[in-house]
Amino acid sequence: MYYKSDAAEKPQKVTLEHLPGGKIFVRLADNIQPYKQEDQPDRTMYRFDEVQFFMPDGKAAAAQEIEEDFAKWWQYGMDDTHPDPDPPAPEEEAMTRAQLTKIVSEQKEQIAMLEECIMEMSEVVYE
Repeated sequence: MYYKSDAAEKPQKVTLEHLPGGKIFVRLADNIQPYKQEDQPDRTMYRFDEVQFFMPDGKAAAAQEIEEDFAKWWQYGMDDTHPDPDPPAPEEEAMTRAQLTKIVSEQKEQIAMLEECIMEMSEVVYE
């Protein structure tokens, strides 16, 4: 996924985060430009383009390998069509429209009840 980002420290071009369960979260930074904030002219900030994605299953690459083929990995990160890193198991069935409608209705009722509770509490506090 693509982001326009800002940071107080200059980002690394390639950052790999090894997560529990063996997943690898990848952040790529490009077009890194320093700038000064108007309200803090002595502070240097960095604005850059960033893509973030999970390394494809069964794939392992070091930061140096990704940097060597940066354009390919950048394009992969820009592409929102790669599969979800945690897809549902095949035996799990999707919810029907009726099931979703029921859940939304229950959540609306719960929200209304919570709003009522907040109003009652605020009356007690601000009396």
